[in-house]
This record gives sequence, structure tokens and C-alpha cells, in this order.
Amino acid sequence: GPDKIFNDGVVRKKPEKVAILVNKNTASFAESVTLEAKQSKKTIVFGENSKGMADYIDVRDWGLPCFGWRIAYGMARSGRLPENPIDNVGLSPDVKIPKDEFDWVEYTRKYLHDLNP
Repeated sequence: GPDKIFNDGVVRKKPEKVAILVNKNTASFAESVTLEAKQSKKTIVFGENSKGMADYIDVRDWGLPCFGWRIAYGMARSGRLPENPIDNVGLSPDVKIPKDEFDWVEYTRKYLHDLNP
């Protein structure tokens, strides 16, 4: 699974909820940060599926002797594999924002307000 974040064991009152917005362009390290943040029960992920580029990390890109050809390879493999892949799937949000919603921030704000009016 994702790396575990340890603290002093104290659950602070504030913030009560943390919202993370993700979309199809959220990739790589941003997906890893989202997974770590989801370890907190305070975190709610909003949006659409992320890009799905966090299974192999620290990618190196090298030019090959053949003109125009390059090779890219990951230096590390996620501990989530093979049980919980993200590549080509993405992270699913806890709350999907409707496709026709233009203002994701306002949608999220209203959603959180309705949780604790």
C-alpha cells in the first residue's frame, strides 16, 4: 500500500475536512500525494478519475543512438502492485463532480457545507 504517514498520534480538531480536487490531468506525484492524504478520515477527493501514472515512478528518459528514438523506464515500482494498480485507470474520487459542473471549487464548498451546516 501507500507509505504510512506517522505523526504524534494527536488528531487535531481543525481542519475538520480536507478536499482534494483531481481530474484527468492529475498524474504521477500528485496521485501519490492524494493517496497519502487519503490515509486521513478527514480527506475527501472530488472530481474525476486521475490520469493513472503512479505505478512506476522516477522515470528516466534517454535518447537512443537511432535518430528520433527514446526509451523511458521507471526507477521504482509501487508497493501497491500487483493488487492495486493505478496506471491506465487512475484514482477514483470519493465524490464525482458532474460533467456539466463548471465551478468545481464552489461545488466542493457547497458539498462540504451541506455535510456540516
